[in-house]
Amino acid sequence: MRLEQEDINAIGEIVVSRYFKKGGFQYISLSDPRRIVKAYNDVDEQYKEYPQMSRDWYVSNSVEKDAYIARTWKELKKLVDFLNGLSDKKLYNFVVRANDELVLAKVETERSEVSKDAIAIARRNDYKLYLFTVKVPSNLEYDVDVLNGK
Repeated sequence: MRLEQEDINAIGEIVVSRYFKKGGFQYISLSDPRRIVKAYNDVDEQYKEYPQMSRDWYVSNSVEKDAYIARTWKELKKLVDFLNGLSDKKLYNFVVRANDELVLAKVETERSEVSKDAIAIARRNDYKLYLFTVKVPSNLEYDVDVLNGK
């Protein structure tokens, strides 16, 4: 069976997410960055309604904190500003907490020119970047057995 490029990309992301899980990393997928932006807006609204607690407190205690892995308001704001400023929303695949900082992760199934852009943009915004190249075969072999009842 010949795999489509989107299938190959999905397999690459699965491999990298397994790497993060086995390594004990805290990470989130950037497949839907709107989820992070929504959580950011919710934290900001909570703070505006009840300013007696700090924004950092709301970031740490939000019921939506599984949408982001930021620990402080400054970290979350920087991440949201970065994501909002990206012209290519699919440029990065994950945000990872490593060595007590947020790191971007990009998954590729083949080396491309996009890597150069991803590296430059991450550096310009003071983010480290994990660049994973996952080799996924474009063809998969399989067998089908047809079993009849009775």
